[in-house]
Amino acid sequence: MAAVVKAGCTPSPTAFAREFNLRADGAAVTVHAARKWLVGDAFPTQERLHVLARWLNVSPQWLRFGESSEGTRFAANDTTMIPHDEVVLLGDFRRLDERSQAVVRDVIASLLRHNSLRS
Repeated sequence: MAAVVKAGCTPSPTAFAREFNLRADGAAVTVHAARKWLVGDAFPTQERLHVLARWLNVSPQWLRFGESSEGTRFAANDTTMIPHDEVVLLGDFRRLDERSQAVVRDVIASLLRHNSLRS
């Protein structure tokens, strides 16, 4: 609950669900589910757990177990945390059909080759 308040959210199910859903591209929750999370009657899915960890600036391990492998709850210096815009981009990429994904891969490879020539 303290991490929710520290993130600037009122610990009410309605406010929590609204704030979570602003950050949860495709992983939105209902007020009922948010209430269950807040009181400990249910636990988020892995995808939602990672959204929640990024929002609250804590590690997923801390959310699940109460501490991370390093014994700290904050993950600000954790290089394994992926920025939200990159998670959204990856989600969009995964929704593309196989042929479109191949085009995106080719564009990225081309851009990387172009950039390496300029360096």
